[in-house]
Amino acid sequence: KQVCDTARAAGKTLTVDLFASSSNNKCQRFHSFHHTQGTEGADAFERLSWAHSKCPCGQAHLEYVYVFPPIDLLLSVWLRLERDRAAGIAIVPMSPAAPWWPTMKSGLISGLQTFAGTGYTHTIAPDSAFDLRHP
Repeated sequence: KQVCDTARAAGKTLTVDLFASSSNNKCQRFHSFHHTQGTEGADAFERLSWAHSKCPCGQAHLEYVYVFPPIDLLLSVWLRLERDRAAGIAIVPMSPAAPWWPTMKSGLISGLQTFAGTGYTHTIAPDSAFDLRHP
């Protein structure tokens, strides 16, 4: 609920949860590690783009993604967010010494906000990208 409230406070609605299951998805549309009922796909990395998707109406629509990936995928996730210039909310552990931390920090267009008492932080990319400096 706090994640959805954060998105609403930024004037956004989460459109797709890229690392979820049918029991913990934050969005109606989600990707999981294995095909499961209701999933849009079994591997978020197989999506053509994390920034937009093609709708059955035939048009491309911008996504506002939610990512709470396993720790071992964090560097790959940040690189993909940068590559696709995706917007959304990411949940990450507070780990400034982690190898993915500098990549994540360099890609933020908004600051970190901490979930009190959890050891996790989240960041919001409210407009067009996690990283405006990379093509």
